[in-house]
Amino acid sequence: MRSCSYLVLLFVAGCGGSARSPSDGGTAHAITDDGHGTYTITLDHFVVAPGEERYACQSFANPFGGAPAAIHQFASHMTPGSHHLLVFYKPGATDGPIADCSGLEFAPGPYGSQRPDDAIAYPDGVAAVVAPTDGFRVQAHYLNASPAPLDVTVEVRLSRIDDAAVHDRAAVLFFSNLAIDVPAGQSGVVAQKTCTLPFAVNLLQATGHMHQHGRSFVAAAAGATIFSSTAYSDVAPALFDPPLALPAGSAVTFACTYDNSDGAAPLHFGDSARTDEMCIFTAQFYPAPFGGWSCS
Repeated sequence: MRSCSYLVLLFVAGCGGSARSPSDGGTAHAITDDGHGTYTITLDHFVVAPGEERYACQSFANPFGGAPAAIHQFASHMTPGSHHLLVFYKPGATDGPIADCSGLEFAPGPYGSQRPDDAIAYPDGVAAVVAPTDGFRVQAHYLNASPAPLDVTVEVRLSRIDDAAVHDRAAVLFFSNLAIDVPAGQSGVVAQKTCTLPFAVNLLQATGHMHQHGRSFVAAAAGATIFSSTAYSDVAPALFDPPLALPAGSAVTFACTYDNSDGAAPLHFGDSARTDEMCIFTAQFYPAPFGGWSCS
């Protein structure tokens, strides 16, 4: 298994205001196929103004001709300045223009990242499986801290393999703590949650998601730390090679520590990386005969 990051990140604020026109003047894209098993999702071009926080979403029709598709590898590129990327499954999706969207929008999906350039390749015989009726919806979150407009390019590449080569399906665990309450003027406040796995899993990678006030993220299972980070942006995941086996009934406990010492208002769960917080644990795993699993 080869990987650089994930998140099934992940997440953040309604963009505010009405939706803007496709790619701020560009042309809508469909998924392209190179004829050799690589499919490329390219979001319409969009611009993030200086100081702006923006969520952009775009839907894409299924490009696989009405048959199930086994995806063995994902790779992504985002213009620097990104906070996260999420790829959702979307039943009955049609090709549409990019538009502003809510950062609280969520659906099951096969891939996410918090890094400008990222990839995951599953072990032999393992793949994410796209249903014949599913297309994709892609969410990109940007926060432009620079004094200049940010011209954004977002691309996701999917590498398809023969269905006959797949014996285990891969999917994503998505655990979210909605009970975040960090009073104004306080630091060192911890939000912690435990989720219990209903089935046995082999973890390929794990990561955590926080916003600007997050100072540490720690996740533990089977008596050991399985992920830790002090970063809220460009978060490097924990990689497991060989995969980390966790039996059914395993408890996964994850905790986020926050600093709101300079804040004038309390922090709660929400989509703004500036004024809200999150504490989300995600992991790529297999086998997943029923798809992904969430806990909140």
